[in-house]
Amino acid sequence: MRTRECFRRRTSLPLVLLGWALLGIGTTQAATVNVILDTDIGPDCDDVAALVLLHGAVNRGEASLLATMCCISSEWGAPCLDAINTYFGHPEIPVGTLKDPGFLDGNSYNQVIAKHYPHALMSGKEAPDATALYRQVLIGQPDASAVVIATGPLRNLGKLLRSPPDDYSPLNGLELVSRKVKSLVCMGGNYPKGTEWNFQQDKNAARLVCEKWPTPIVFSGGEIGGGICTGRRVTLETVEHHPLTMAFENYPDVGFCGDRLSWDPTACLYAVRGAANYWKVVTGGCNEVDEKGANIWKPAPDKGHGYLVRQMPTPELENVLEDLMVAAQPGPLNFDFNTACYVKDGMGLVTARGEANASNSKEKAFDHNPASLWQDDNASSSIQVRYADGRKYAVSEYSITVGDRPECFPKSLVLSGSNDDGATWADLDSRQNEVFSGRSQTREFALKNATAYNAYRLQLASAGNAVQLAEWELLEHIENTPDTFLAGLSLDQRSITVLANGRAALNVDFSPVNAANKSVTWTSSDASVAIVKRIGKNTAIVAGRREGTCVISVATEDGKQSATCQVTVKPTTLPAPWTFQEINAPFVPGSVAVAGGEFTITGGGDGVRSWWERVKDQFTFVSQEVSGDCQLSARLTALSNNACKRNQSSLAGLMLRESTYARSKYFMVSVTPAGELDCSWRDKTDQETDYKRQSLKLGKVTLPVYLKIERSGDVLNVYKSADGTDWGMAIGTHTSAFQNPCLAGLFVTSANNATTSTARFEKVVLEQAHRP
Repeated sequence: MRTRECFRRRTSLPLVLLGWALLGIGTTQAATVNVILDTDIGPDCDDVAALVLLHGAVNRGEASLLATMCCISSEWGAPCLDAINTYFGHPEIPVGTLKDPGFLDGNSYNQVIAKHYPHALMSGKEAPDATALYRQVLIGQPDASAVVIATGPLRNLGKLLRSPPDDYSPLNGLELVSRKVKSLVCMGGNYPKGTEWNFQQDKNAARLVCEKWPTPIVFSGGEIGGGICTGRRVTLETVEHHPLTMAFENYPDVGFCGDRLSWDPTACLYAVRGAANYWKVVTGGCNEVDEKGANIWKPAPDKGHGYLVRQMPTPELENVLEDLMVAAQPGPLNFDFNTACYVKDGMGLVTARGEANASNSKEKAFDHNPASLWQDDNASSSIQVRYADGRKYAVSEYSITVGDRPECFPKSLVLSGSNDDGATWADLDSRQNEVFSGRSQTREFALKNATAYNAYRLQLASAGNAVQLAEWELLEHIENTPDTFLAGLSLDQRSITVLANGRAALNVDFSPVNAANKSVTWTSSDASVAIVKRIGKNTAIVAGRREGTCVISVATEDGKQSATCQVTVKPTTLPAPWTFQEINAPFVPGSVAVAGGEFTITGGGDGVRSWWERVKDQFTFVSQEVSGDCQLSARLTALSNNACKRNQSSLAGLMLRESTYARSKYFMVSVTPAGELDCSWRDKTDQETDYKRQSLKLGKVTLPVYLKIERSGDVLNVYKSADGTDWGMAIGTHTSAFQNPCLAGLFVTSANNATTSTARFEKVVLEQAHRP
C-alpha cells in the first residue's frame, strides 16, 4: 500500500448574558458563523454526519470551523477528526482532545477512519489538550463571535469554565467564554424534562455548564434528532470512498447505506442557520440538571437558555440536513481505497473454485477480520469478486493477508481482470516463489494497470495441500491534485442496446485521473426512451423505457468536457398483460426480461417495510390486475444476496397488493437467499409494519422451490411444493379483504438501496375467477 500522505498543521471582565438577537432566532443567519465543534466522535456515528454537515456549510460559505475537539479519552478520536478535516481540504483546522484517562475510551469506527484516510495526528497523544486549545483559539477571536457546538458529554466545557489564566490569556475560563463566545448550542437533555445519554455520562459537567455558562445556550434535545434519519444520501449521491459511508458501514446499528438518527446534525444545523423555519425556540427560563443527570426546564429564572421544538415536517428537514452533507466537497486527496471494502455489504459477488466448509467460506476474505479466512482444501485454487451493477475500478495495487497455517501460504499469485462476466481475463500481475514470514502477515503488491475492470480474479497455489486467504484488498489510488483540471472524458461503451424494462451500465474514465474536480452530470436526450441514473463515482445505469433511440451524455460541471453513448431500446420481452413497476423509486433502477418462460427480475430498494417515510416499501414488481378469487404460482430458482445490513436480507417472492402506492395494503410470501420462508401482510393502507404480529415464519426451503398464493374470498393462503403439482395443505393463512381490482405478481428487493438483487422465476401461472 502506498505510504499515506500526511499533512503538516499550521498551526477582569463582567459576566454578561448576550441578547437573544445575537443568536438569530427566527431568522436564517446570513453571515459566516465561526464554530468550534466539541464531539464524542466514536460512541455513535452521527457525530461524523454532523462534522460532514459543517464542512458542507464551510463549502457554501455559511460557516468557518475554528477547531474540532474530542471530548472522550479514545486515542482515535482526535486522529479521526483530523482525517475528516483533511479529507475535506482543511488539514489546518486544529484538533484538541480530552486528556483525562478512562472516559469513554473505547474504539470503533473512529479507528477505521483514522487508518483509512491521510492525516497528521497518529494518535490522541499527539493532539493538544482540548482546554488549552480552547483558550488558544478563543483568545484570537473577536469578542462575542464564536459559536460552540457540544454534541457529546460536556467534560471539555466544564474544564474550560474551571480553567485558570495561562500563557494564552490572563482571563480565567469563565471570563474568557463570557468575552469571546457568542453562544453555546448543546445537544443534550430532553425537553421539557427527561434523561439523555450525553448529560448522564458526566453529570457534574452537565450541571456546571447549565448553571455557570455565561452566554446564551440553546439546547437541542434527544427528542429533536430522534426520528430524523439522515446519511443515506451521502452513500447514494457521492463517491464510494466518502468517510461518512465508511463510518456508517463500521457502526453496528447502521451499516452500509444506512441512516442514523440525527441528534448531532440537527444541533449543527441550528448553530449555522439559526431557527429559520426549522424550529421554534422556547425561551424565558433555564435548564437545570440534577445529581443523576436528568434535566428539567424551569420558567424562572431566565438565564438566557432556550430549547428547540421541531417545526418543519420530517422529510423536508431530512433533505435540508442532507443537502448540506452532500455539499461537502473533498479537498486535495492522495490515498488508496479498497474497492472491495463494501463487498460484505452486498456491493459485489464473490465466487471461488472451492471452499473447505461454511466456516471457511469465500466471503471470509472480505469481512475485514483477519482472524477469519477462506480455505480451499486444494493446493491451488482461485477466488474472484465482481462489483455490483457493472461498476468498474482501476486497481493499481492489491494486498493479501495470509492465514494461520504456513504450509498454506501462497507461493504463486496471478491477478487478472475481466469486463465480460469472466468470459475472458487479462493477466495483470504474476508472481512466483513468494515468501510470507509469519501468520496473519499482510503484503502489498503494486501493478501497472490503468484499466478499470468489473471483476478481478486471484489465482494462488501453496506448497501444502490447501490454500488460505484471510483478507484480500483491491486498491484504487485516489488522487485530487489542486489546479489540475479535467482535459477529457470517455465512456467504456460508445453504443449499447437494451430492452424496454431492461438496463445496462456505463462507466466514465477521467483524464487526467488526478484532476481536482471530477464532478459530472449524466443526461438522456429522450427520457421517454431511456433514463440514466448515476450510481457511483464513475458509473451510471441506463434503463430502457420504450422502443426507440436516444443519446446518453456525461459532461463536466462547466460543460467543457463531455462524452456520449448511442442507445437503442428494443421492445420489452415481458408479455402482456404483465406490467413492470418500481415501487417507491429504488435508487438503482431494476429490470425484467422473459425468455423461454423464465422471468429474470432485478430489483433494488430498501425492502418491504414501513417504519419510516423514506424507506417504506421499495422493490421491483411484475404484476397483473386481478379481480375476485385468484391463484399465482411460480418456481423460484435463484436469488442473489445483496442486503447491506446484518438484520436484513434480499427477498423475492409472490405478492397480492391493492396498488402501487408505497404503503399499500399487501399480502406476500417471500424467500431469502438463505432459504428462509415467510409470509407477511399489511391490512390497512399506511399501517405501520409490526413483523411480530404481521408475519408468519414458515421454515426453511432450498432453491428451487414452487410457491403459491391463493385468494379465496377474504381468505389468503400460502403453499409450497417440490414439484408444482402436489401442493398439500396451506402452510400459511391470513384473512383480509382486498379491493377489486388489485395486483398479483412477482417481486424482488435487494434490501440495499445502493444496489440490486436478481431473482429467476419459471413456471409462472396466474389463474383468476371473477366474482359474480
